[in-house]
Amino acid sequence: MILFDYDKAVHLMERWGVDLLLPHTLLNAGYLADHWKHDLYTSIGAHTTFDKDEPYQLFVGLPRDRKIDPFITCRRASEEGDMYNWGMWIEDRRVWGLDERPRSLNSPLPPVTGEMYATPYEAVAAALKERGLAGASIGVERRYLGVEGYEKLQRLLPEAQLREVLGLFLELRVVKSEEEVRRMRGAAQATQQALEVTVETLQPGMTGLDLESLIGAEHYRAGARHEWIHTQIGPQGIDVVGPNPQEIKTGDVVRIDTGCSYRHYRSDFGLMIAVGEPSKELLQIYGAVRPAMDAVLEALRPGVSARQLFEIGNRILEREGFESYLMYFGHGIGRNVNEEPVLAADSKWVLEENMTMAIELVTVRPALGMVALEDIVVITSDGHEDLSTIGRELHIVEA
Repeated sequence: MILFDYDKAVHLMERWGVDLLLPHTLLNAGYLADHWKHDLYTSIGAHTTFDKDEPYQLFVGLPRDRKIDPFITCRRASEEGDMYNWGMWIEDRRVWGLDERPRSLNSPLPPVTGEMYATPYEAVAAALKERGLAGASIGVERRYLGVEGYEKLQRLLPEAQLREVLGLFLELRVVKSEEEVRRMRGAAQATQQALEVTVETLQPGMTGLDLESLIGAEHYRAGARHEWIHTQIGPQGIDVVGPNPQEIKTGDVVRIDTGCSYRHYRSDFGLMIAVGEPSKELLQIYGAVRPAMDAVLEALRPGVSARQLFEIGNRILEREGFESYLMYFGHGIGRNVNEEPVLAADSKWVLEENMTMAIELVTVRPALGMVALEDIVVITSDGHEDLSTIGRELHIVEA
């Protein structure tokens, strides 16, 4: 389905002076097409090669003129099946690849008709020439396309102007559609449930690897895809954030930061856990960080600037004698874990309805560890809706 605001995309293309968007990363091409291929791709670029060393590559072409059909490149075989199963809204699928294996018996896929291209770049060039856009101004993700990919496109389209438009996509993705918010709720619910189980299960002797196994299994049980986790145990957790064999001990402060994806949209929040009776120092820090987070949450609404929100949280932390470990108090979230707007002192963003954000306040003490609170929200017309709530509490488990 179409997730993005098509009218806004056209307006942005006019402002940026491009006739067509041609992203290739799953972050942005996948966003336009509502497509994600987990087994071959990172969010930035290809890491598996096929077809005589031709890297797998996805392109989506979205013309500014809505009378001209969009197109997508599609590798022969498995990716065709993915697009069929998920109901790809783009009908012009340019199949490429040297694999000429026959269809399976009673295959749901239609017969391959027309030309099958050797590379995705040739497929793009053919689609643009058919649309009269071979000499157009084309918006690409040049930073991630690489020298070789850029040169291939330029050789096949010598009259085209290839322009960097990463900033355009940041602006296009920052306000979510109703369907995107629905998927964000699904991801948040899966992580909330996984962390609730963690609070009930965690005990001394467990390791960061145990926590990863537990939370990952709960994510999958909820119908989401486990994506990542930080398990920060005691003072060492300031520097060692990945899952590791370190055992949890009585008296440790454990910070878990984790996320999953549901239909390609992410969660990002965590837990603060005191193992046994919390120390006075921990309670003092939590007593400063929690009011700062509550104040930021209370101030969330359309029209408030990201800079104002940073100042609100920072003022309370400084008043209590603490400082933020991070240079921000929150960030956007969606198809990527870290998106705009970032709640920082130098941010130019102003909140709008249906922005989705992770509100995150972090401070550290070398002898104690990391104290971090984080939950995700969606901005509403008159404030915000909590998509998670477990990440702002200090949880105490018996030792």
